[in-house]
Amino acid sequence: MAVSTTAATVEEAAKMTVERVREISRNAGVLSLSEFPFCAEDVEKLAEQAMNDACTGANPKPVTKEDIIQVFMTAYNDAPVPAGAN
Repeated sequence: MAVSTTAATVEEAAKMTVERVREISRNAGVLSLSEFPFCAEDVEKLAEQAMNDACTGANPKPVTKEDIIQVFMTAYNDAPVPAGAN
């Protein structure tokens, strides 16, 4: 079950780790964001709610509403994180 990243680059190791977490999540029955009962049109309101959440201000990296929308849409589409998005 372990993932060996010894010979991998940092980027390869990160991708392998993400895939392993996805595999473990699927095996445990954890739903992906796209399986939750909301539609992409709800993302705007969800992003507004996230911006108003007290925890958002404690994020170590300041975020904008657009950042949150991108996170939701990336997760909703089960897409890879865009390069440079960190």
